[in-house]
Amino acid sequence: MDSVILDKFAMFLEKERGFCASTIRFYNDALRILSQHDDLLSLREYSQVSNLIIKTGETRKGKYADSWSQNMRAKVASVCATFYNWLEREGTIPVNPMKNGHGFRKKRSPEANWIKEKDMPHVIFNPKYDFQTIVMLILLWDTGIRISELEALTIGDVNLEEGFVFIRSGKGGSSRRAVFTDECKNYLKMYFDMLKLHYDCSPEQPLFTNEAWQKPMKGTLQKQIFRICNRPTPKKPKGIKVNPHAFRHALAIRMLNKGVAPLLIQKQLGHANLSQLSTYTHATVADLRKHMYSAA
Repeated sequence: MDSVILDKFAMFLEKERGFCASTIRFYNDALRILSQHDDLLSLREYSQVSNLIIKTGETRKGKYADSWSQNMRAKVASVCATFYNWLEREGTIPVNPMKNGHGFRKKRSPEANWIKEKDMPHVIFNPKYDFQTIVMLILLWDTGIRISELEALTIGDVNLEEGFVFIRSGKGGSSRRAVFTDECKNYLKMYFDMLKLHYDCSPEQPLFTNEAWQKPMKGTLQKQIFRICNRPTPKKPKGIKVNPHAFRHALAIRMLNKGVAPLLIQKQLGHANLSQLSTYTHATVADLRKHMYSAA
């Protein structure tokens, strides 16, 4: 495939979709792998794309897996859908083969991918973490912002008086205010005092930095948080097996359990529509069953 098209697609993912560097790299790798077996721009029907994904997954050996799993095929199908939608918008292809496709279904894990409140101290308040890491985790726990949004935060985006962070580069280029609790506010105040010892806290300075007190590369914080969430401890020898996105799931489930209006949850998390909240309802089935028995 033409590298120029992939470069333009990567720019679209970064500027308009707000994807981090690691996600963009995965998208480009998936498209390059598929293009080794067929010309993606020549496909006109969904069955051609799905057969290509299956054929490529069965013969694939290397970076991601010896044979693509059902979940990997679903991820690659999602990559193709985004890619063909972009090509159609740009007028590069006459027909979008993914328009009427149903896609590959992911396997549902028996346990929801979210951080339970009983696991929160294990994840956040670890004596081995530095203070910046603890503040970063508390902010994720309180606000449910995306990792890409966390990486883009500056000092000027934090409003301690009103208790919110301003997200300038949300998904799809949208902006919003994500509120946090008084406990998080206190940690942020102490963190700002620590920053003042190292450099002038101008509004344009990044909120979270690397060891050299500079803005970290895209994807660095995501990898760091992923390692933290899955780090084994004496009480959790296998870790809690979650990804950084689980902080968003945890906040949504806590707000749903407390009876917060769906519109407010949508505004806090920056979802495009209310239907996306259905992702989190399966995790509250146990609570629903408990309330049904208590009401009987």
